[in-house]
Amino acid sequence: MRQAKGGKEVITSEAIRKARDALNETQGQFAARIGINQATVSRWESGSLPKKGVAQALLRRVMDDINRFLPTQ
Repeated sequence: MRQAKGGKEVITSEAIRKARDALNETQGQFAARIGINQATVSRWESGSLPKKGVAQALLRRVMDDINRFLPTQ
């Protein structure tokens, strides 16, 4: 993740892929975990991320929840 203007963290495609890899899940499994389709995960990991608004806030919350359960490195 990186800091955006205004201090809010913006999720990066690399952070999503790392979280999915740490969970040892396919894109399809990860998508099912968070209630979206596999094509959306693929787009996110390819860099087509929601930039603002509700979608970015939801993605940030999902990533925060997942990161709580990942081992620290």
